[in-house]
Amino acid sequence: MCFTFFACQNTDAIEESFVDVYLELRMNSLEHGNNSIKAKEYRSAILKKHGYTVESFREYTESIQNNPHLWLPFQNKVLHILDSILEPQS
Repeated sequence: MCFTFFACQNTDAIEESFVDVYLELRMNSLEHGNNSIKAKEYRSAILKKHGYTVESFREYTESIQNNPHLWLPFQNKVLHILDSILEPQS
């Protein structure tokens, strides 16, 4: 119960722009691979659009991965967005 409390409490600590850029980078990776010139160009454009450098994105990613109280809320935000995209429109 305590873990759930802290996980929910820290949800706002995750920058919404980070969730957006993470999803865009993942979609870019799925569409273009990781090593193609086009993938690298898109990756740079995505980071720039959201105000991240490669280093700042990496540091923020590591800070979330290394903090169990942030990792679960981050994953939940990502899944929530993916579910809303994949949910059939009525």
